[in-house]
Amino acid sequence: MARTKETKPLPLDAQRRERVNPNTGLVELLPSLHPLWCRDVQFLPYIPPSACPGGGASGRGSPWAESLEVIDSDLQWLLKLPHDKFWCQVLYDTSLQKFLDSYLLSAPRPLDKQDTDGTQGVKDVLSRIHRRVFMVFLRMSTHKESSEHFFSPQFHASLIYDQFLLDVPKLLDLCSLYGRGNGPLLGRLVSSVLDKQPKYLSDLSTSLDIILESMEKVCSCFHDSATSRVQESTFESSEVAEVILYVSDAACTLKSFLLVYPKACSLLLERGCVERLLGFYESFVPGLQELWHWHKSSIDNVEYVKTRFRQAKSDLTWIVDAVLVNCFLSNPAPSLECSNSKDEEVQNLEKFLAAASSIISDKVFYHEYQKHFSLRDKVLSMQKMHPEVDAAQFDYLTS
Repeated sequence: MARTKETKPLPLDAQRRERVNPNTGLVELLPSLHPLWCRDVQFLPYIPPSACPGGGASGRGSPWAESLEVIDSDLQWLLKLPHDKFWCQVLYDTSLQKFLDSYLLSAPRPLDKQDTDGTQGVKDVLSRIHRRVFMVFLRMSTHKESSEHFFSPQFHASLIYDQFLLDVPKLLDLCSLYGRGNGPLLGRLVSSVLDKQPKYLSDLSTSLDIILESMEKVCSCFHDSATSRVQESTFESSEVAEVILYVSDAACTLKSFLLVYPKACSLLLERGCVERLLGFYESFVPGLQELWHWHKSSIDNVEYVKTRFRQAKSDLTWIVDAVLVNCFLSNPAPSLECSNSKDEEVQNLEKFLAAASSIISDKVFYHEYQKHFSLRDKVLSMQKMHPEVDAAQFDYLTS
């Protein structure tokens, strides 16, 4: 008796489903990814308690807490859907995308001051929502859930990019929100998205540039007016705090992203990140430090803002150090835009020496950098990697 050949499973993007047309009564075939298969579920947007009707009350029984219960229930339902129905909901439920965007924008970051009254029940619901949002994005980033439930890889890569399901700003937000405690899974998510779709490379470069430019713009506006305003004390205390928190958020976002996707260090290097951050630090921090001492007695939540200021300085030095380590000392990490060659090794050495020299020259940054890292150790490591180079090129950096 002849054996029947097993049917090979089709990717979801090639599957069809039967449907009886209610108007004609005829059976028709529709793609398994189709708006008709999407359930009418209205996901509520995430709103911080301070922006919620009810005067910011966040305890159990408040309107905000009740909205969290609804969000939590809807996310639980979404994650239980089978592969095809989950993706129909993701693609065609606009309220779901609005919720996910609102959560990435407004959910509290690890360094943020807590915006709830601390009720344990509310904290538990928030924790579940936080975890489930991450699982939604993790599922969206995966093209294959099992041998029977999968996309063709090229279709999935185009789908998440063309539909803006996982763009670079969202990945940056995910790193800010989930960088602590979710490193391996988050790294898998980010790498699977960026590495499978070449179009993300240009977007990533642009987004990193925007972060650096935004910090430089703040620095420029601040520096232009700081000289005349420091002595006159015409800066408001709230302005000083806002600037500190803004810079801290930007630095924390960059650091969180580089922790899970160190390949991006090469993009930062190619865009002059080291020189730009050094210039930013030297121009910005001393003036802000002076304003801080002038206004700290009248700043709300002064200890919190002080901690964020300290963290911002530390994160900026960490970013520069990460670029040095990943681009020059870790074998070095492969560039995203060019392949290694002998000429590139020479260029990398020259770039390293120039960066190290700039760090030593910028005394304010160098003082903060040396609190956390050793530039001398990195110079000596680089010298061991290049024994053919005249030692004099390294000596002035270690003396």
